[in-house]
Amino acid sequence: MAVNDGTYNVYNLNSTKNSLQIDFKMYGEQMMKIKSDKPKSVVSLNPDLVILSYSYNQENEMIHVSLKGKDIQGERGILQINY
Repeated sequence: MAVNDGTYNVYNLNSTKNSLQIDFKMYGEQMMKIKSDKPKSVVSLNPDLVILSYSYNQENEMIHVSLKGKDIQGERGILQINY
């Protein structure tokens, strides 16, 4: 589940046994927080939405993903979290 405390819009969440996909539009560069189990990997399926870094906080079960979009007017893409 994405905790929306930034300037991004979440359009859809698709969860399977091995992954979670978040369809969203993000503006500029910011941190996305996702309540989740510990991931094996986090990838962007849009090459214009770059993951700068990500970390997992086990204590509060949150993934922190630092992202940067190419288009300052908003970049839509899918973030995939693999378990």
